[in-house]
Amino acid sequence: AGWAPSLLHGTPATMVSMQDEWMSEVKRNQTLKTKAIELGITAEGAKPVDRAQFYMEKQIAILDNIQSKQDQIASLEDDIRTLKVRMQRVRGMDADEKYNSKPAWETTGYNVLPYRDPHPTGLSKRTPTGGFFTS
Repeated sequence: AGWAPSLLHGTPATMVSMQDEWMSEVKRNQTLKTKAIELGITAEGAKPVDRAQFYMEKQIAILDNIQSKQDQIASLEDDIRTLKVRMQRVRGMDADEKYNSKPAWETTGYNVLPYRDPHPTGLSKRTPTGGFFTS
């Protein structure tokens, strides 16, 4: 038994000190386990993490988040459309109130209104001598 470690053949003092070290490590281990349980970290029954499943769950969570944000955007766009319609109605009522309560000359003034040809042909409406065509 020349190959056996010298610990088995050690002196009683070294055996006692080793036993003390062992007991202190056991106590330390127990306090660490208690602390881990308090923090919600448990190594007992820990299962290996399936990376593919882990990343799949992450992707699903992100896609759910994106979908909820898109739903919020659609809801806000509907609200904006509704408010724009209300704004147009209020502006129309404001314009009706503004122009119906005044005489026509106060809203348009006394200026000559500009004339715009409804069917422009691009041809001059005058003869070469400067007069107008009479048909």
